[in-house]
Amino acid sequence: MLIIIISYKLKINCAFFLTDNFPPNITASNVFLVNLRQESVFMLTVTDPGDEFSLNIRGGLPENSILDESGGQFTFRWILQQVTFEPLVFVANDSRNATTLFIPTVEVCACENGGTCTRNGLLTNNATILLNCQCSNGKILSCSCSKYL
Repeated sequence: MLIIIISYKLKINCAFFLTDNFPPNITASNVFLVNLRQESVFMLTVTDPGDEFSLNIRGGLPENSILDESGGQFTFRWILQQVTFEPLVFVANDSRNATTLFIPTVEVCACENGGTCTRNGLLTNNATILLNCQCSNGKILSCSCSKYL
């Protein structure tokens, strides 16, 4: 690491740090659309020229999920069983301790009984949106279309 110190006439010292190590770069969709109780598949690409890296999920993999890697291409497979879960935080670390976080917005579709999801949803936490359901009778509900409507 090279440190350059510049002194101004006002006796203000500023230090600029130049480094030859940058954190890994994570490329993926900013929105993960997840259908409740169905497999969802997402692709992530991690690059860090000239350095080795790893990709993990903070707090460990969610239940019913797998993260596979092949040459910097990661496949995240997930079967969400319930609407409540911890936000997904992907963490890429390189061999010199540079770190990148990637937090996608997870849109959850939990519609049942012939309902289809609509994009105007209910925010359930900072990184999760529970989508509303458009029911066959024209009503829009927050979770599912009851067969008794």
